[in-house]
Amino acid sequence: MAAAGTLSGEVMAPRATSVTTPALHYWRTKRALLQRELAERAGVDLTTVQRLERGLASRLHTVRKLAEILGVDPADLMGQPPDA
Repeated sequence: MAAAGTLSGEVMAPRATSVTTPALHYWRTKRALLQRELAERAGVDLTTVQRLERGLASRLHTVRKLAEILGVDPADLMGQPPDA
């Protein structure tokens, strides 16, 4: 008998956590990067960066990629931007 959350007895990978990134715009502009530049360096689609800056959620692995390029911790992107 297949366990709950499985297909044909195969264990499925857990879903990625979705998070919001209210400080993404702050850190991107602080680093003087265009949305397109950040997207290219992080290996994500431009529309992903645009969506995140509008407040839509993203998967944690995407946030980690963006944080690495910006030189901050992922938590810095998920919190409120620092006072300018």
